Amino acid sequence: LANAPGGSDPAMVTLESLKVRVAVLPLLRGRVQVNSVELVKPTILIEKLPDGSGNWIFASKPEQAPAAPRATGPEPTGDTSGLAGQISLESVAISDGTVVYRDAAAGREERVTDLNAEIAADSLQGPAAAKGQATVRGLAITFDLSVGRLLTEGATPMSVALRLPDSAARLQFNGALSTH
Repeated sequence: LANAPGGSDPAMVTLESLKVRVAVLPLLRGRVQVNSVELVKPTILIEKLPDGSGNWIFASKPEQAPAAPRATGPEPTGDTSGLAGQISLESVAISDGTVVYRDAAAGREERVTDLNAEIAADSLQGPAAAKGQATVRGLAITFDLSVGRLLTEGATPMSVALRLPDSAARLQFNGALSTH
């Protein structure tokens, strides 16, 4: 997948292999049910460009970039008729992945390596869960993450647990994510 113009690398995403299995019958009802996705040795570059924009914002014209999705409300009130509400991900497996975050203005780079994870989502709007392990700044970590349905008002429930398997260190967060 190509990077945004002005990015530090021509590719935003590279991978050794990709396997996707989609259920056929739900397609007839207008729903995309992804049974499984396997990403082998992906490298994902998340980049804040020198002009302050992010390479993760996709728009046909830069001046028409979409507003960030709002993750807010106690009850799901978002529109599920759009494409994001019609795609379910039963299993996304990442093997030996790398995620790189670069901030050109700050001159900073962070890397997550040895990423092995299993992700599932009822839709691209959630709820979703991820579990796995990775190496961050030379430390092996395991993680469990769950996020409720992204809501249009209020706050989206979330839970994050990080562990350092080589020690007794553990970080647990149970709360909510809100855009206000």
